[in-house]
Amino acid sequence: MDQHRQLGHVGLYLGLDRPDYDFYELVRHVGRLDRTLLESFATHHASGLDILSSPGVLGGLPSVSLDAVERTLDFLAEVYEYVVVDLPHGLDDFNLLTIDRCDELYVIATADVPALRDLSVYIDRLVQCSVTPAKLKLVINRFCPQDAVSLEQIQTAIRQPISITVPNHSAALMSAMNAGAPIAPDQKSEFTRQMKKWAGGLVPTAEVVQKQPKRKFSLWG
Repeated sequence: MDQHRQLGHVGLYLGLDRPDYDFYELVRHVGRLDRTLLESFATHHASGLDILSSPGVLGGLPSVSLDAVERTLDFLAEVYEYVVVDLPHGLDDFNLLTIDRCDELYVIATADVPALRDLSVYIDRLVQCSVTPAKLKLVINRFCPQDAVSLEQIQTAIRQPISITVPNHSAALMSAMNAGAPIAPDQKSEFTRQMKKWAGGLVPTAEVVQKQPKRKFSLWG
């Protein structure tokens, strides 16, 4: 689900240039929202994902209420075992509402001083908004062990552990984004290894699911 209010990229990354409907159109119909309506609004991807894209036009922001968004999120959490949400930058009321509803919040930053300054500010604000440490997960993107700022320095500066690092894989990622086709998980690279590790943390093994059934609602920030 892409919660950007306009021009989000989730659909494009998956080869969906102009989906018929977007997330906010579904929100506007929350009064009659059921599985049949959801089935007609979601785009079904060959990978097995159901996708709710963001509006693909530049213009006025979608006019929806916080209550309608909350009811839609609650419905999606009941229908799907896992819901992954791509949030826009900022901590406005809509983002804070979604963060409050989620089980895990992944905040993604790169290991450069401007990004880490922003990351520190975000974390302080999230703590002020009562986001628990157990929910907050930090991801360092485009990480290189030779970076001037080390992981230990980052963790000391932001006073939070780093959950995962994603190595720089820019050439392959650029090709994948331009083609609208995700990188195949069977490729042998440090990037795919780390992404599998991340996915494994999101989706428990079948044995764990049987012992501790739990719906997960995760977000990318």
